[in-house]
Amino acid sequence: MDLYDTIGVPQDASQEDIKKAYRAKANKLHPDKNKDDPNAQSKFQELAQAYEVLKNPQKRLNYDKTGEAGGISDPEQEAIEIIAKMWIQEAERNCFEPDNYLDKVTSTLNKTLARCKSDADKLDDKASKLKELIDNTKADEVFMNIIDGKLRSINAEKAHALSAQEVMDIALKLLEGFEYTGPIPPKFESAVDYSYGSALKNTSSIFTTACP
Repeated sequence: MDLYDTIGVPQDASQEDIKKAYRAKANKLHPDKNKDDPNAQSKFQELAQAYEVLKNPQKRLNYDKTGEAGGISDPEQEAIEIIAKMWIQEAERNCFEPDNYLDKVTSTLNKTLARCKSDADKLDDKASKLKELIDNTKADEVFMNIIDGKLRSINAEKAHALSAQEVMDIALKLLEGFEYTGPIPPKFESAVDYSYGSALKNTSSIFTTACP
């Protein structure tokens, strides 16, 4: 079952478009209006389940990444996985020599969070300006649909940036309770730089190591 098809919207639909489409379809499929259809209840429940996922930006992001509506990822669990991946890659890059890699991960996450916030703000500004242009433009329906599609795409990007920001915030709070008590060598400058997009994906081979 494709959740977007169930509700009747494209994958880049805005949250507002999803809400409107759901309400219209829920009104049409309500069992009380379809008493002669033995499958009315199951259709209505399927629609409600699809909306339950797509109305939540974090659940929607997870569905877009995995294609699965079940087993929605917990942002805290995702944050822990990101910390672990970054820590392993930092340590592996340095051939697992003793060092406080937690500090390095914290530094990287702070930079990534700042980038998330900046991107979300820029996308919000773009969406607002485009929405105003759309509201003040009268044109052919095909033209307007194309422009609306661009707005939905921008809003989807913004939702992704906000979801990433939430995970980075959680990761930084978790790191406050982590501690390294081993030896620390003279400091060296880390070359690690993550975008929030790569941080939220499975990153298994970012570095090429040259350990003995």
